[in-house]
Amino acid sequence: MVKGYRLQGEALAALGQPEEAVAPLTRAVDMAERLGNPPLLWKSRSALGNVWRQLGRPSLAQEQFRWAAELIVQTAGDLDDQHLRETFLAADPVRAILTASGQLEKQ
Repeated sequence: MVKGYRLQGEALAALGQPEEAVAPLTRAVDMAERLGNPPLLWKSRSALGNVWRQLGRPSLAQEQFRWAAELIVQTAGDLDDQHLRETFLAADPVRAILTASGQLEKQ
């Protein structure tokens, strides 16, 4: 259900309806938090951050990206395999979130 709400929100945002995207993305974040699923949570927070950015609410967007980045860093720290950790942190979606959060310089 988390993925479904996230996809619904992302679709609404892509269709130029960011105001309508906030509710399903907020539900996705809330559900992912209750489930304790870091990947679902950072992806949902990132999607909500993108919507807040689209709506011209940079402080709300930054807050979501910061929380998503914290989860990413925590997840990376839990990986014992150095190569896997480096591959995860080098992935484009992960780098985009870390950049949006201010943890990486824009390149």
